[in-house]
Amino acid sequence: MEHPLVTKMEKNGLPEGKIYGTDVCGDEVFEGDYILEHDGEIILECNVMDYLVDMLGAERKMAGK
Repeated sequence: MEHPLVTKMEKNGLPEGKIYGTDVCGDEVFEGDYILEHDGEIILECNVMDYLVDMLGAERKMAGK
């Protein structure tokens, strides 16, 4: 048995949101997405780790190692 919302999305596709812009990692940002701003750049919340490591040079380490 399938959830009714899944059936609806399979039939009609994903709902389209209004595009707000593009973040520093190149991903589309839609109205309602959680973002951070840093030095005039928009970063999707899910891209913050990539931004810190790839763009700002932060190092990911394990504490105590």
